[in-house]
Amino acid sequence: MTALGLALLVAAASGGPRVAAGPASQAAPLQGAAEVVGTEGQGLRVRAAADPHAEVDAVLPEGTHVEVLEGPVTAGGYIWYRVRYPAGWQTGWAAAPFLAPLGGDTAGAGGPLRGPAVIASTGTAGLRVRRAPDLAAEPRAVLPEGTRVEILEGPVTAGEYAWYRVRYEAGVALGWVDGSYLAAVGGRPDARLAGAVPAGRAVPTAAPTRAAVPTAAPTPATAPRAIATPAPVATSYLSDLPAAPPTPAAAPPPYIGVPPELRAAAPPASSPPWLPHVVVPPPPRWPLVAPLPAVANTDGRFGLVEAFRLSERALDTPLGARVQRLTFPWPALQPQGPDDLDTRAFPLDWLDQQRARGYRLVGLLLGTPAWAARAPSDGVRAVPRHLDRAWDDPANAWAHFTAVVAQTYAGRVDDWVIWKEPDLLPGEAEPAQLTWAGTLEEYYALLRAAYQAIKHANPQARVHLAGLTYWNDWRAGRPQYFERLLDLIAADPTAPAHDYYFDVATAHLYADPRALYHVPRLYRDLMRARGFEKPVWIGEAAVLPAERADQDASPAPEHCAPADQAAFVVQAFALGLAGGAEQIAIAQAQDTPPAGDLLPHERAAAAGLVRADGTPRPAYVAYQTAVRYLQDAADARYFPAATAEAVVVTRPPDQRTTVLWNAAPYPVVALLARAGQSAELVDAAGTSQPLAPTPEDEYALVLPPASCHTDPTDPQRYLVGGAPYLVVERGVPAERAMRAPQAVPWPAERQSG
Repeated sequence: MTALGLALLVAAASGGPRVAAGPASQAAPLQGAAEVVGTEGQGLRVRAAADPHAEVDAVLPEGTHVEVLEGPVTAGGYIWYRVRYPAGWQTGWAAAPFLAPLGGDTAGAGGPLRGPAVIASTGTAGLRVRRAPDLAAEPRAVLPEGTRVEILEGPVTAGEYAWYRVRYEAGVALGWVDGSYLAAVGGRPDARLAGAVPAGRAVPTAAPTRAAVPTAAPTPATAPRAIATPAPVATSYLSDLPAAPPTPAAAPPPYIGVPPELRAAAPPASSPPWLPHVVVPPPPRWPLVAPLPAVANTDGRFGLVEAFRLSERALDTPLGARVQRLTFPWPALQPQGPDDLDTRAFPLDWLDQQRARGYRLVGLLLGTPAWAARAPSDGVRAVPRHLDRAWDDPANAWAHFTAVVAQTYAGRVDDWVIWKEPDLLPGEAEPAQLTWAGTLEEYYALLRAAYQAIKHANPQARVHLAGLTYWNDWRAGRPQYFERLLDLIAADPTAPAHDYYFDVATAHLYADPRALYHVPRLYRDLMRARGFEKPVWIGEAAVLPAERADQDASPAPEHCAPADQAAFVVQAFALGLAGGAEQIAIAQAQDTPPAGDLLPHERAAAAGLVRADGTPRPAYVAYQTAVRYLQDAADARYFPAATAEAVVVTRPPDQRTTVLWNAAPYPVVALLARAGQSAELVDAAGTSQPLAPTPEDEYALVLPPASCHTDPTDPQRYLVGGAPYLVVERGVPAERAMRAPQAVPWPAERQSG
């Protein structure tokens, strides 16, 4: 076997899955469809024969669906089944204790489904998720066979089908599916696929449904082309693929690399048609990071927090960012009282210079001076006094301040964000991260006063809600702060006359880039359910880089390697575009020192694209790459998966950029159907090379594994996908449909049995 074949044969752990000391027993022999279960994330070895010492053909991840062909066979102290996997083109022998039957407990057989379930009986086509229990409702996603979901409600009979409302994709996305394609499974949902949702979590109100339209049975997405029987072939290398770092003993990662028992394996005799053409891209080289040539960009969806910090070294304009957020602290602008506005922190001519550099400026209003605080002991987090007064009452110092600021900076700053992360609560976040000492109701009073005052002073201004973290409420198992705020607004009889007191909803999303797709969609659903809709901005997006002098130390929770930070930037922009975010800002431009006691320390203080000493991180170049190849996106669609994920972006006049990455901790081969006349492969560092299709008119490339699993609540969850690669095609016909890539595990050197 070649180095490539060996490196891509993933083993679950050096000793394989644990089995019982004596022969296992099952209530009845397995037949038909089954699922890999009980491996604790390590995966299940498939062997060439029913023998624990037989050669390992492959390792199947937890949740993989297989077809039982024969068995049971007792050998070597264990019970074995011969199985076919995946997509019907490979066979081998697997131990019975790690296989569970599928299809016997579905919505159509027995009582209503509850709790965790799995998508079943769709073949390779997957199952459509719709906005409402209605065949005419908008499709939201196509879940691949084997995807784990959590059933929230149902069944609802409509259009001759029994529908269930399910939660999927890290617990963020919601939708309705036909229950005949659901099978119950034991245990909690897979946190990487459906989200480990705490018990008792409130479910957001569903959007109003339309009348059912009886049509044909729900049609899964078009099935991908069958793959010929494959076998490894001598080709390139994978020696540079990064291995996953060690995890706590309670959750060891799958084995990455060459299983010891395969190191002496012989090379295969044949190969599938695409294999001689597979591309094994080397990982981006990050030892010395230098900015790429400046990106010419007029797309206003790409933003950056405090880009001005890079201007001294002329590192800001090459990025191509077009939106810059600045913090306007009330204690600094009115330190002594309401009579004056100190503009020395943001002189008008300085703001003009920033606008001349191509930025749309967004102001964040934050912090309460002691003279205006209801409880001065709360410091800058204090609730302002007299928020219960009318916005034009002189005693309402907050409203007066926002009006003066909006009028003073009108035409220079016309977007104002009202506070930051009021959803962070004592005991649930670090004290330095807390910004608001008030209640939800008091924040609404703050917002309502600011909206009226700002609109009066500058009718062209847009008022943004505070950036909300999402994950804080998710982890606490309570309804989202945004949802609870919308309930207050919907109950306020004065809100419709004032356009609901805000123009833009804002989210601050850290660590998991998939949230940039799901949270904007969730926010829009919550607004639509209450009869209105506003744009959604991502005001901050970041993953904290783990740069340590002691490389042997474990990374801090939710910190990832600098290369993962670069991957996050590319994935976040792609997913945010697919999620419909109007603007996406990376937090932040450059690391900053602590701000003393004036304002709470930024969580992103050490997440900059550039370090405090002025040296760029890999994420700096990744930002340039993302803007260069994603700008002017006319359409973007996300194809979620357990392994090879993609966002397909169409760009005028005839370009298509497909962003590919691997969500699994082992390498996979991605097969992408050719759409254009020519293509190039680009990595996050901006390195490009021509890309040729296989004889079957598809691009075949190896995606390296994900490696960042530092979520303390779920060590088996990989926060960021592996290194992303962009397939940039030109000459794409407008009618050419977007298609998901097909993920292919590396084939065994021969078929078993």
